[in-house]
Amino acid sequence: FGFYDHFKNLDENHLCYTVLCIPGQCVKYAPCTDVIAPDIYIVPEGRELGKIYSILKDVKPGVDVAGASLWVVLRAYGGQNWETPPVTAREFRTETYLGVIAGVKGVIYYTYHDLRYDISKSPVEYQDAVKAFPAEFKPLIPFFLDGKRTVLAEGAPDGVYAATWQLGDRTLYVAVNAAADAAGAADCPFKGGDVLHKEESVEVTK
Repeated sequence: FGFYDHFKNLDENHLCYTVLCIPGQCVKYAPCTDVIAPDIYIVPEGRELGKIYSILKDVKPGVDVAGASLWVVLRAYGGQNWETPPVTAREFRTETYLGVIAGVKGVIYYTYHDLRYDISKSPVEYQDAVKAFPAEFKPLIPFFLDGKRTVLAEGAPDGVYAATWQLGDRTLYVAVNAAADAAGAADCPFKGGDVLHKEESVEVTK
């Protein structure tokens, strides 16, 4: 708390941002920061994307009680000089939406360029996904920040995670497939509207 108070006394107009590589420690440190962001580098280790949601779901209540904002740092590297394979375009989008379904208010990606990785040398499909994603995601930010979130599906038994956000008279619906294969039909109450993006691996019933 001493460091936090010192930083805020020096500059109260900027957030104190803390990154932790051990998600279980978030609740311990949340009271002395404005933003806390666990590193969750599930992709591409094991391709167990659903763990992103479950880890964030577990830490969020304690972070909320402490009055901090929960963000997440997601993996956006692989191949080149790393031993792990590169993240795919589908995984990049899926891990991001799993974070917001779990209730995070900010997303950081590691990394675009460091001494071991350069995104401009990654697979073209992945580059295209990263470049195109902000145009898809930006209009949704007001829902994620200020909308009322309701989680509809949490992975079992078909690998589908889904939530809605209510903002005024508008409703945003997001469903993603975190399974390794096609999820089949997901029984979620989507009543129609504008479809912003549709993956072949998720079939949503109407």
